[in-house]
Amino acid sequence: EKRQLDSLLPKSAKPKVMVCPGSMWKNKQLPKQVMKAFLMKLQPHLNCHFIFVFGSLQEKEYVEELARQFPNDATVLDKLSLSCLQNLMDKMQLVVAMDSLPLHLAGTTKTKTFSFFGPSSSLKYKPIGNQHQAFQGTCPYERSIIRRCPILRTCKTGACLREVDADILFNAFLSYKDSYRV
Repeated sequence: EKRQLDSLLPKSAKPKVMVCPGSMWKNKQLPKQVMKAFLMKLQPHLNCHFIFVFGSLQEKEYVEELARQFPNDATVLDKLSLSCLQNLMDKMQLVVAMDSLPLHLAGTTKTKTFSFFGPSSSLKYKPIGNQHQAFQGTCPYERSIIRRCPILRTCKTGACLREVDADILFNAFLSYKDSYRV
């Protein structure tokens, strides 16, 4: 796996940013267009190379579509073992992820994270430490979330995260800019 890990890293001198856009729950995932618009703002700001990872075939199609937006600055990796993924995350300058397994795995490394939370509380579930920052969506139905939204799995809109604008997400990222010098 060590040899495999070394071969996975692109030779680009640009900072490496791993993007993990998938989640088991649709309401905990940004729509493709919003994620794409966020990354289109992020890439020139950080002058980075994106490393896209996925967990399912559906997510693979999603990351391949995102990667096509960055023909010279993106790599889509095949599915990795958890130990290989964790070690690869440790070599990144930043991991961008949903509230999902990859985010929590990244939280076990020294790598900075920026994550997106909607129906779960970032205060409760984001990785611990100043190097981990998160955007917290708000419920348009005025439900308060202490841990998780009580209708996480049944909400028809997922509007707390699925209807947020990419500019708002990027401005949230910029508000932590000192944390994200890569």
